[in-house]
Amino acid sequence: MISRVVGLYFSPSGETAKITKRISAEIAARMNDVCLDPVTSEFHDLLREPPAGSVTIGDDAVVIIGMPAYNGRIPSHCADLIRRIHASGNLAIVVVAYGNSSYGDALYELNSFAETQGFRVVSAGAFISQHPMFERIAEHRPDARDLRELLRFCEASANKMKRFCGTDFEELRGRVAPLHIKGQMPAKEPVRTPLHPSANGFCIRCGACSAICPVHAIDPTDPARVDPKRCISCTACIRVCEQDARGFYEGMLEAGQENPVNLLRCAWAGSQRYGVLVWSGDIMSRWEDFRRQVCAGLSMGIAGIPWWTTDIGGFHDGWPEKPGFRELL
Repeated sequence: MISRVVGLYFSPSGETAKITKRISAEIAARMNDVCLDPVTSEFHDLLREPPAGSVTIGDDAVVIIGMPAYNGRIPSHCADLIRRIHASGNLAIVVVAYGNSSYGDALYELNSFAETQGFRVVSAGAFISQHPMFERIAEHRPDARDLRELLRFCEASANKMKRFCGTDFEELRGRVAPLHIKGQMPAKEPVRTPLHPSANGFCIRCGACSAICPVHAIDPTDPARVDPKRCISCTACIRVCEQDARGFYEGMLEAGQENPVNLLRCAWAGSQRYGVLVWSGDIMSRWEDFRRQVCAGLSMGIAGIPWWTTDIGGFHDGWPEKPGFRELL
């Protein structure tokens, strides 16, 4: 009998974790309708607590496996983590989160990895989320529309699973139908991103970044030293740093880019040293918002940040046929 839903995820930026947890909770709630005992949900962070050795999942669990897609692939480190986890014919849902135009072969790969480890994959889904490196890409995703699609996915997945939780006799259960997933198993190793996070002058050498790095690419005695052959540019070190001392600016310089310019929503005094061009965000097309932009631009100038911009005419609720909007433009 199914008694728990286990969410396994690798989520340096936190986006994959959000999606995996939401799906896990929704599946547990829906499975409660047909299971004799209450179905609980639990989560395992494979970044912070990777399995040290071989782990076998109990046969009472449905497993949700969430992984990020990097350059359309499952990171090789994540593939290694999955190989440590073994199933006893557990039902599973595989999920990838991607922040670019396509998830490539990542979902096909993850499904294949899961089946090789003994999971019976009932459904597979790819969900868009904010890009971990370039946060303007897929910003504020998943949005309300994405979440509606996610809930429909959960409903369909739970309905398929309900055929398997009514009996302990294997011969009385339905069989998992094969999934038709876009992609193929690539023959080559995943492409590595040429940009790698590095430390700046705010670094206090606390060691948090080297401790969280899943591939041990950061020198614990000197966090400014990063092994580019190991680094997978997952951004875990950036997220964990409380000093805001890690980013891609120095890495962009090391990669040969001259005078990088970064369009950002927020900045602070001194940010101009990192090529910051600050933009005030998606503002409303109203005169009162226009007035606030004048104040915001002056404040940025006083802070010593020379590059600042705003959406001409605003972003939301502008209508070209309205005389007031034309005047605002």
